[in-house]
Amino acid sequence: MSNNLDMMKMFMLLTDMSVEDRESKVKAKARIVFATDGIIKPNDWDTLSLSEKERRLTLIQAVK
Repeated sequence: MSNNLDMMKMFMLLTDMSVEDRESKVKAKARIVFATDGIIKPNDWDTLSLSEKERRLTLIQAVK
């Protein structure tokens, strides 16, 4: 699973560098995270604010 997480974080970093718009960046990162094997999208994801989604994605990206 570690290799999957490393790949996920690499693609998230590429998203940080290539996407300008905050909302588009959050959507792209969410697609990457929830496509990763073993990570399940929370039931309330669609009701969360953009700031909360961004905060959670940042926490996931910081996992070592």
